[in-house]
Amino acid sequence: MYAPVSPVSTISVAQIPFMEFLGLLVVFFGSLLIIVIAATLVLSLKRRSKGISKDYAEQIAIRRFVQGRTIGARFTREGRRWVWEFDVLDGKEIRRVSVDARSAAVIRARTLMPEKTYLQSSASMLGNRIG
Repeated sequence: MYAPVSPVSTISVAQIPFMEFLGLLVVFFGSLLIIVIAATLVLSLKRRSKGISKDYAEQIAIRRFVQGRTIGARFTREGRRWVWEFDVLDGKEIRRVSVDARSAAVIRARTLMPEKTYLQSSASMLGNRIG
């Protein structure tokens, strides 16, 4: 069968029968393939998880910061973070509220335009489309 091998010496490929060597190669490359597939899946899941949902971010923007209704929303990337931006029409003006998609923190809120200007611009756009 096999010649006794001392613990210090190494086994050469010639000492292992070809079928056993082929089996070891299949196991090695199969294991390597499984590791690569698992790593790819983990990375793709990390890229997809952007944090909180649009509905939750909208609740934060409306309830915690300003009172009103949402008239527009978008999901953008600012630097290294993803941000939900909402245009909120409150009693007197339109505000853009930015909510961090991971931490759910309100980053900033700024006034875009007074409500009167918004209503005038909306009416003029509708008038231009109709006329």
